[in-house]
Amino acid sequence: MKSFVSALVGVSLIVLLSFSCVQITYAQSSASATIRGSVLDPQSRAVPNATVTVRNVDTRQERSTTTTSDGLYVIPNLDPGVYDVRVEVSGFSKGEAKGVRVQVGAIRDVNFSLRLAGVSSEVKVTGQAPLVETTKTDTSVVIDDKQMSHLPVLNVAGLNTGGSPLNDYEGLAITAPGVHFDTSLNSNDLIGPGGYNNRGNVVNVDGGNINDQVVVNRDSISASLDEVKEFQIITNNYNAEYGEAGNLIVNVITKSGTNTIHGSGYAAFRGRNFGASNYFYNEFNPNAAFRRAPFQKQMWGLNSGGPLVKDKTFWFLSFEKAYQSVPLTLINQPPNNQAVTVSQPTKEILWSAKVDHQLFRNHMLSIRFNVDRQFLDNDLVQVPSFAQPSSLTLSSYHDQGLNIGLVSTVTPHVANEGRFFWHRFINILPTKSTDPGVLRSNSYTGAAFCCPQGGLQNRYQILTTLPGFMARTRSKRDSISATFLTTLSSSSSISENGI
Repeated sequence: MKSFVSALVGVSLIVLLSFSCVQITYAQSSASATIRGSVLDPQSRAVPNATVTVRNVDTRQERSTTTTSDGLYVIPNLDPGVYDVRVEVSGFSKGEAKGVRVQVGAIRDVNFSLRLAGVSSEVKVTGQAPLVETTKTDTSVVIDDKQMSHLPVLNVAGLNTGGSPLNDYEGLAITAPGVHFDTSLNSNDLIGPGGYNNRGNVVNVDGGNINDQVVVNRDSISASLDEVKEFQIITNNYNAEYGEAGNLIVNVITKSGTNTIHGSGYAAFRGRNFGASNYFYNEFNPNAAFRRAPFQKQMWGLNSGGPLVKDKTFWFLSFEKAYQSVPLTLINQPPNNQAVTVSQPTKEILWSAKVDHQLFRNHMLSIRFNVDRQFLDNDLVQVPSFAQPSSLTLSSYHDQGLNIGLVSTVTPHVANEGRFFWHRFINILPTKSTDPGVLRSNSYTGAAFCCPQGGLQNRYQILTTLPGFMARTRSKRDSISATFLTTLSSSSSISENGI
């Protein structure tokens, strides 16, 4: 771990040397927010070398910087949340701004006009975002923690494996203007304004890209609904750092522990009597006893977080498990072209553990590990609905990831976020029949032509937000930021009877 920290600090030092000629630097990350502003005296003149400190209300962790000769300051790479901001400088009274709420991807301006020493000065800032965001260039919406807790959620089928019985945070993305589900039965995933399919979507969880490197869409949901603190949906005009994206960008932030122990749990059970009658089930099964297709779903989960060392080290754990059985009706079955209904059982387990630690005053470390396992039987993969039951496949996957991030303030004017992300995905699709697949006008027999097949993906991402600069002028503040991302991936697959 010491070598990893040293490497990231070394990158920050290189950045410092590269931009030593500029006064103030910062870069934006898909997993953080920024607070910036100006500090002026009663005559609206710049106050240089003032110490600006932000404190996270939940964890009491602090970050600080000093103003430039133009009275400007920037504190980037902040975890989304609520902060108190204070300014201290000799000869002037202390300035404070309480309850400044920043969301993922946000840049909040907090400006101070200080008074002379002996006169109290307090800037009152509401916890809500401003009505007009003058620094925002993209078209985006943030789903915050309140919406995550109160809005109903739909399952999204747009995964590399087809879907998940767990509640999916992406189901709330349709509240963003222009975002909708793909109803062409091609993916059932999210599509942005003017989008054709989900192949251009990019999903980042705590700054790590969880997209499949073969078919582009997500391998798994990677984080439970109750674990997600908030997420951002960007639909247009996004920055160059999202070079892979061509449609939607979803930036997900998971919860962290705080100075108080908190948690939640739930259990949900549902049977066929809570669902509507299925037309096709009744049409092809006239002797159905209950007139509703067999269905059951059992889902439960819990999460908890708190301090290991107050104001310094925090933990957060999340666990979810689901079992679901839905009907699948196959038509034109021999010998009399009748319909047959089989059950499609799905089992899934999703858990994660996260630790946040303040190494030193200017170095914040975050480590998260997650595992997602799913098993699905009687899956209909690339064969028609008149295929025989022996043509169905089994489907299973094992997805896991390790996300390590280090935010370092190298100098009062230079900060860097270094991140290492490892993502491993294994999927297997065996067949139930050894006979070759044969397609006729109204029947399909033998193994699905796509299978058996399987794959292994190992992906490593190394990310650093190399700083940009803010011009030395009071009348105009132009900023440039850059994010460098290196992705190393390896994949292998086995297949028979096709790809």
